[in-house]
Parts: sequence; structure tokens; C-alpha cells
Amino acid sequence: MLSTIPKAPGIYALILKVCQTLKIAIGSLGFTNLEPGIYCYIGSARGYGGLYSRIAHHIRKPKSRIRWHIDYLTNDPSVLIVSIVYAITNMDLESVFANNVSASRCWRPTIPHFGATDKRDYTHLYYCTCSYEECLRELQFVLEKLGLKPQTVTLNTH
Repeated sequence: MLSTIPKAPGIYALILKVCQTLKIAIGSLGFTNLEPGIYCYIGSARGYGGLYSRIAHHIRKPKSRIRWHIDYLTNDPSVLIVSIVYAITNMDLESVFANNVSASRCWRPTIPHFGATDKRDYTHLYYCTCSYEECLRELQFVLEKLGLKPQTVTLNTH
């Protein structure tokens, strides 16, 4: 499945399943609790290896190095990456994507500044308040609204 993800630059949403209540320390953000459920993390991949390299890093467990806030979650055994929604683009649309997800019906912002300490965005981590399918459709719709062609890869059952 990962082999279908291109080495091109782009933006993405990791769809995560938190399987049990998680009390976790997240670097400079400190301790937080996450309730079980479906979450999404918005990111971008514009460096070497593009989407493929960034997403491969997120999927890898255990991680030899914790670099980003999302690494604290994806390194935890009770957190599964269920799906990835991505789109190829050379434009810096990470914040636009995150802000549109924040305004959508099925996604609720969670931890302030998560994944966004280098941006002015509130957060890049959201909790799904609808069904998995509705939340997935909203992410795809947001990317289409930005003029992009969303692709979805499913890794685990939800």
C-alpha cells in the first residue's frame, strides 16, 4: 500500500485510531489526554522524498528519533494509522488545509499548537465527531475544494 504513495511534494491527513485513553507527554506541549476514537493530523511533505518519505516515517514503529509532535502519537502502540488522504502539490497549503478541516462539520480541533508551532494555526490535530466514512469524505472534499485531486490509502480497518 505504501508503495502507491508518490515521492512528490504534497499535503496529507493521517487518519489515526486511538484504541484506548492515552495520557501522553508531547514535547514542549506537555502532558495531555486523548480519548479513544478517530483523529486526523494535517501535515505537508515538501522535502526530499516528498509524501512517500514523510508518510513512511509516520508509519514506522518504533521510531529511532522523535522529531515532530505527531511522532509521539504514531510511536505509541495503542495508536494505529488507519488511512492516509493526500494530494500532490508544490504549493504550501498545509495551513489552508488545516483551517478548512477546522471549519468542517465532522472534525473538532484538539490540542492547541499540536503540529503547528511553526504556524499561526490553532492546531493540526482533529477529533472525528461523525462516522469514519463521513470524516474521510470531508477530508477528500476539502482537498477538492482547494483544487487538488485527493488520493486515499487504507492501512488498517477502523
